[in-house]
Amino acid sequence: MTHDVELKNRMAKGWAKFAVYWDELTNPHYSLKQRMRVFTSVIQPSILYGCVSWTMTAKRVAKLRTTQRRMLRKMIDTKRQRHRDLDGNEILENYVDWMQRSTRRAEQVMSQYGVPDWVEESCRRKFKWAGQVWRHSDGRWASQVVRSHFMGSRRSGRPLTRWSVHFDKFFDEVSDATGERLDWTNIAQNKETWQSFEDEFVSFIA
Repeated sequence: MTHDVELKNRMAKGWAKFAVYWDELTNPHYSLKQRMRVFTSVIQPSILYGCVSWTMTAKRVAKLRTTQRRMLRKMIDTKRQRHRDLDGNEILENYVDWMQRSTRRAEQVMSQYGVPDWVEESCRRKFKWAGQVWRHSDGRWASQVVRSHFMGSRRSGRPLTRWSVHFDKFFDEVSDATGERLDWTNIAQNKETWQSFEDEFVSFIA
């Protein structure tokens, strides 16, 4: 599918950029804080370019999050630990335990240095962009596309996930919670009201 191909291409671009800055990103002689700043300012834009148009599925969310954690593990380079068993034999840390520990360490570093989670960041950007596009009334092509209703038939089988499906699901839940039917396309017309739902929407998707 188109979005799977696009996400794959963005991952390739991100890894290519990571390779260019490999020495700077993985060199322990540079402060971790500075390396995280380079990571956020250089690698993140390569990955998230055009993310406002993505239709996220559980598989795509997992792929995006896994890629970020993998890059961070390479930057932090958490070593596998060695310990001795009851017989005094030296044993290397189990691979699964090491992966879990290094991933937890990567997430701690993200929190410590304010590195955005890419899934959350992509959702946040999409939410902001949706509000901006829906408030435009000058006929620009982006507004026309998101408002379009295409005619015709489709192939048999499960329908593809629509770009707006997460907005529909989120505001359906908000409607159920408040007891008031909310139309997100109407809410988007008011910038302040729309922004008040941003954090909840990100938490709902991510």
